[in-house]
This record gives sequence, C-alpha cells and structure tokens, in this order.
Amino acid sequence: MDERLFASFSYDSYARLLDQMGQGRVNLRFSDFDGEPEPPRYLIVRHDIDYSPAAALAMARLEARLGIKASYFLLLTSEYYNLLSEPHRALPGALTGLGHEVGLHYDLAIRPPAPPKDVLQQIAGEASLLSQLSGQPVRSVSLHNPSLDGRDLLRGRPEYHNAYSDRFTKDIAYFSDSAGAWRDQSVAALISEQPPPRIQLLIHPLFWGHQHQDRVGRLDGLLGDMGRELGLKRQKALDLWAAHEGARQHDRRLRRQGAGPAPAGAQDAANHH
Repeated sequence: MDERLFASFSYDSYARLLDQMGQGRVNLRFSDFDGEPEPPRYLIVRHDIDYSPAAALAMARLEARLGIKASYFLLLTSEYYNLLSEPHRALPGALTGLGHEVGLHYDLAIRPPAPPKDVLQQIAGEASLLSQLSGQPVRSVSLHNPSLDGRDLLRGRPEYHNAYSDRFTKDIAYFSDSAGAWRDQSVAALISEQPPPRIQLLIHPLFWGHQHQDRVGRLDGLLGDMGRELGLKRQKALDLWAAHEGARQHDRRLRRQGAGPAPAGAQDAANHH
C-alpha cells in the first residue's frame, strides 16, 4: 500500500483503500459476531455519524456498489441533525436496506448527572427507538467522543457489541481517520509488508467526497448547507404567519393603535406576499 493513498480524502482514494485493506480479509459488521467463530483475517468498516446524514448515505451507497458492508453508528442527540425529522428519519432504514448495520452512537457528556442505572435505561430507550427507525434490532454501540469522556458505562456489558471494547480495539488493529487525519503509526502499520490480519477501520463520512478537500472546507460546506436550510425554514415560517388570520388581525390592530411596526418577521411575510 502506498503512503500517498492517505493524503487524499476522495471517494476514489477511499475505494482503493478498501480494496487493498480487504484483500485476503473477510468483511464483517459488528452484528456478524453474534455467536459466530472469528475468522483469522477480517476487516470491520465502521462509521460514526457525528455531523452529516447526507454524507453517510453517499458513503453507504458507494460501499454497497463496492460490495462492502459497514456498521453505521447514529446519534439521537446530535447538534447537527435530528433523526426524527422528516429529512433524516428515513436514513436508518436506507442504511439497512443497503446491507449495512445500524448501531447506536451515544453521548454521555450531554446528559445531566444521574445514577448509572438511569443512564443505562436512557441508552436502552435510544437503542429501541433506533431499532424502530432502522427496522432491525440494534446490536452494537459506540461512545461519542471517548477521548473527551472516557467513562463508558457500556464497557464490558453483554447487551451490545461495544466498538471500543478491547476485543475490537486492542486484541485487533484499530485505525481511525478522526478529525480528518491519519496518525503516523496507522499509516506505518498499513503500508508495512505485513499489515495486521484483523482490522477495525473507523471512517467519518463528513471528511470524504468526490474530490479531496481539507477538514475545514468539509465542515464549512456542511454549515453552509445548514444555513441555507435554515433560510428556507425561516421563509416557511413567514409564509405560515402571513396566512394566519389571527396574526393578520393582530398586526392590523397594532397599526391602528399606532403601536409601531408589526413584529419582526411579520412585515417581511406581508411584503413577500
């Protein structure tokens, strides 16, 4: 494997990376470890979806075309997307429909202090809801930002396959593109004459696209898209208010009373119509 392959975060580079890492290895998802004996050589492809459902779906479709099955871990507490909203609620089912596994990516840092028993019940509730959205039982979990919050309440518990358990991070090789970057030791291990036989590869779809772009450019592109979506939502609210008889009566009454201009946004809506 050529070291230059790790310089580009394009889909073409990703496809070549998967091709070379998959040679001689069985492609497995975490859910494939349910009671099955481990083959001597395998590759687990994992994705933590911290930011962009659209990027996740694009990568999932690419992998399906390449014959790769991956494990996608989705947040129900993300600041960037809401899996219960209309644009994103179909994502879990779309992923399983492509042959991928959907697991729970859970965040402990955002939760108020509570007894571990209560937190575990919350996580179980999230897993149950995600199962309904994906159409398949959630068998696997991964902790969000483990470097910032190392207390993993699910470590060692039998209910789920934990992507950060020793079985998947210490007993086998574990490589990640976290922050849109490759560590020196990861590159050295993968380009060596004898790369590890069993690998967990963590890839964050946000950082990848048809053309190479640096991590800041990817994030700025995502935030720009989100800004445009918010602009459309603003206009939708203004249109709704402009058609609302109660709002129109209220604003006319204010104008008759000389109480000044209509509330912010209402006049915009009136002008728009």
